[in-house]
Amino acid sequence: MVSPLNSTRKSYGSFWASLGIIVAIFSVYQNSYFGPFVFDDIPAILENPTIHSLLDFRQVLSPPHGKGITVEGRPLVNLSLALNYAISGTEVWSYHLLNLIIHSSASLFVLGIVRRTLLRLRGLGLHTSEALGLGFSVALMWALHPLQTESVTYVIQRAESLMGLFYLASLYCFIRGTETKQSAGWIISSVAACLAGMASKEVMISAPLIILVYDWIINELSLKDALKKRSLYYLALTVSACVLLFLALGTGTRGGTSGFGIDISPWTYWKTQFEAMWHYLALVFWPKNLVFDYGVQWVEHFVTIIPYVLFLMSLVVVSAYYLVKRSWIGLLALFFFAILAPTSVMPGNRQILAEHRMYLPLLSVISLLVCGGYFLLRRSFQKISLKLIIVIALILSAALGLRSYARNQDYSTVIGLYQDTVLKRPQNGYAHYNLGKLLAESGKPQEAISEYQAAIKYGPNTEQAHYNLGNTFTDLNRYDEAIAEFEAAIKQNPTYSKAHYNLGNVLVGLGRLNEALVEFTTAAHLKPNFLEAQDNRGGVLLELGRYPEAEEQFLTVITKNPMIVDAHINLGNTYRLEGKLKESIEQFEIALRLDPRCVPAQKGLTDVRALLDGAPRL
Repeated sequence: MVSPLNSTRKSYGSFWASLGIIVAIFSVYQNSYFGPFVFDDIPAILENPTIHSLLDFRQVLSPPHGKGITVEGRPLVNLSLALNYAISGTEVWSYHLLNLIIHSSASLFVLGIVRRTLLRLRGLGLHTSEALGLGFSVALMWALHPLQTESVTYVIQRAESLMGLFYLASLYCFIRGTETKQSAGWIISSVAACLAGMASKEVMISAPLIILVYDWIINELSLKDALKKRSLYYLALTVSACVLLFLALGTGTRGGTSGFGIDISPWTYWKTQFEAMWHYLALVFWPKNLVFDYGVQWVEHFVTIIPYVLFLMSLVVVSAYYLVKRSWIGLLALFFFAILAPTSVMPGNRQILAEHRMYLPLLSVISLLVCGGYFLLRRSFQKISLKLIIVIALILSAALGLRSYARNQDYSTVIGLYQDTVLKRPQNGYAHYNLGKLLAESGKPQEAISEYQAAIKYGPNTEQAHYNLGNTFTDLNRYDEAIAEFEAAIKQNPTYSKAHYNLGNVLVGLGRLNEALVEFTTAAHLKPNFLEAQDNRGGVLLELGRYPEAEEQFLTVITKNPMIVDAHINLGNTYRLEGKLKESIEQFEIALRLDPRCVPAQKGLTDVRALLDGAPRL
């Protein structure tokens, strides 16, 4: 029987450990609260209309489909963003605050899982204080490790941390549910957390397997007995996995970026994952050169990755050995590989690796280092003090926390983040392209040109870089170079309607009207609702003196959207040149009703009325 005094001490110990972890997290991340939205945050948050009404659950739980954005097929992530939008709109502070709350909560579940699992391991004879100290050390180092910054500071990667929270909650509630006879509440909570995780990210698919193996190794039940004893529970977990499969199948290839139907073969992608696994583990021990966007770098010759293949195969063999031996080390290894498996097996053409994927797998490595190290030291030096281990963990956590704090500084400006990325991944064409756009928008065209040229050099998707480089040359009045870039974009993608349109605009400025007419006609044909292209096409026809065709074109534009002021002005000018003065006045008056300060409409109306006043009266 546990004495009240010991129970009270344990409660106080857990409380102070939990408080220490939370304070440490908020201290390390206090410089991230106002970091701007970046990259995938834009389409998933700023351009996501489904998060604008928190009470419209049907809309909130139906995130945008077919665009490949992060919230697609992940309704709970979208719901969490809707909550933030209801609190602060597009002000970023509440989004970061919720990310920190999610990460802090996950860290507390780590503390609970490690502590309770250590007390269950037979043959170790751990005291409650030892289990708590080791759990605290693991949770603190895991929470403050710089690898976690991408999942916490990069707002939309909440998809990873939210899934991680539910994954850990599901396992923790299962552990609690097997500790007491009154287990129904904990078991139901475990199922609910598992279902929530399935609605957050696809990596959750491994949770039922991990829980089953935990039952087999830690609770020492045979797989048959575990399934028989908790048949309804495991059935419920299976049903939750079916929900995930339903959501995942609905996303298809995530806008052509992931899946077995994309433009990259599975083998091409898989060859990159051997080195990726090595890189992940290297960052655990030396998290210095963290990268926001790794881009793609395909393996040209298999021989170059043989060392990484041998390394990974060795890990798999050792892991399998400990798993068969029903060792806690085998459970940690399975946890590591099972969580990385979905993103390592499913082909992708956008990133060959990403640091947020290590959010949960990092727990396996840190648990092995801390607990395994303590067990080895205790075996060799039986009088070793737990306080020494905790002091070492605190020192390492402080170093990791300082590195995380410094990494968060990189997220303080979008341009700074991408400059850091291209510095560390100079062959990442995506990063060069995005940095070029940011520099162009910041009024630094010369620097933008260099980045666009680097994006074209390294690829892929270079037609966008050609297009934006053409726009930058246009702004600098370097029209011949602009034309060359637009033509290069069109050569790579003949259906690039915007490239045709902007090429047409440059040709108009150079007086090459017939060529411009071809480009505007092509743009309008490729995109029938591209009204700007149709309006400009009418303008060229007007300049060429083809008034009936111009009139027909402007009428088409106005029919589709009567609110376009320029179309009414252009039609008014066409009527004036055709001698239809009353119709011309009508169009200028419509334009002025839409925009009372429109100078071209005022001038056009004045000119036509002057013509009417000077016309001979019958």
